[in-house]
Amino acid sequence: MPLPYVPNIPFFMHCLVETAASVNFIFNPEQLPSDTLQTSAISLYYVTLLSVSVAISSIFASCPIDRISGRVAGALSWYHLAVLYITILKLVYGDDEYGQRLGGPWVHLIAHGACWLSLVELWLRGGE
Repeated sequence: MPLPYVPNIPFFMHCLVETAASVNFIFNPEQLPSDTLQTSAISLYYVTLLSVSVAISSIFASCPIDRISGRVAGALSWYHLAVLYITILKLVYGDDEYGQRLGGPWVHLIAHGACWLSLVELWLRGGE
């Protein structure tokens, strides 16, 4: 028997993955660049924007899916594509500067790949 399709799952997945990242960055800020005031500010902006994306995603996770939901899914998918790109570079070039935080690059590849695929699928379907 096929599993039922639940269109809000991509938003729940984004919330799950990015809540873990946000909490990790908030409680372990030493893993973010803070060499200068500018890098500290950029890191703070990043954590804030990540948290805001979780808030937005949680709103859409609890609403019926429509065209706007599809467009928001498309916007969120670009973030995950960027993380996938960085993760692939780390795997190819062996960058292990940050070790195995949050599972390491292979876990990032799987988690963000799943988020990206599900969000893109919702986006391409037009949110319907």
